[in-house]
Amino acid sequence: MEVAVAKFSTEFFGNIAFVAFILTQFLDGVFTYKAMSAWGLGVEANPLVGWVVSVLGIGLGLTVAKLVAVGLGGSLYWKGIHNAVVSLTLIYLCVAIIRWAYLFWTL
Repeated sequence: MEVAVAKFSTEFFGNIAFVAFILTQFLDGVFTYKAMSAWGLGVEANPLVGWVVSVLGIGLGLTVAKLVAVGLGGSLYWKGIHNAVVSLTLIYLCVAIIRWAYLFWTL
């Protein structure tokens, strides 16, 4: 019985972590799209994402970049490396989401 409870809580933790990761990727994509549309491609700090956007355009480039990110996060999730998914989510929250939200809130 204890094994079943432990497995349920581990799966639940992983599910919450992955959903939070997807939401942060979505928010980062929306905020980045808004910023790039207003101030140009130079606002993107990641050179790989900047290159993809310069080749494919803002909408398609960010969509591709975020789908790749969710796919890579999904591979961590399916491998059961949930702590890494949580860590990446927290990094995105601190480095991207909170900063974008503050920037747009103070305009």
